[in-house]
Order: sequence, then structure tokens, then C-alpha cells
Amino acid sequence: MEFRRVDISRFRNIDRAEINFAPGLNFIYGGNGSGKSSLLEALYLLSCGRSFRTARDADYVKTGAAHTVVSAQLKTEAGGQQRVGMSRRVGFNEYRFNGS
Repeated sequence: MEFRRVDISRFRNIDRAEINFAPGLNFIYGGNGSGKSSLLEALYLLSCGRSFRTARDADYVKTGAAHTVVSAQLKTEAGGQQRVGMSRRVGFNEYRFNGS
């Protein structure tokens, strides 16, 4: 499974981001507090269903926001594409795979 695109909304210090990944190796760089770890946490959350930083889901919702949404387009080993996403609203997490 390979990430092709990720869309992040109100996750930690990221208000809104749309990132297209190149095939193969991608480098993530930037200054302190620019969102590098938040991006990796969002990808981990989609992959594993939980955060590597906290056990409380509410901790990764951007301060002052009511909810967060993270979704990604994936390339499968067979060459197809799939969509995975998660949203966190007050007291409720929703995960979707190919829209279901």
C-alpha cells in the first residue's frame, strides 16, 4: 500500500493541507512547528486506527475546532486505487474505506 494523496483538515497544528506524494521515496522537511510530525501522525492514524502520540482522540483535533478529517488516496499492490478516511467529531470517530 502506498499513499498517493492525503487531505488533512483541522488536525493538530494543520488547518488545511492537500499533499500529493510522488511514487517512491518522499522527503518531508520544514522548520519547527511546521506540521511534519502532525502529517506523520495523520498517516499513522489512517494506517493503524490510532495515534502514536496520545490515547485520547480529542487531543489531535485542532485547538478550537469541533472536528477533524483526514483522508487519503492509496495505491494498492495490485496497482488499483482505494480511498480511506477518518473523521473525529465530539465523542464520535468515523472511519471509511472506499466510501463505506
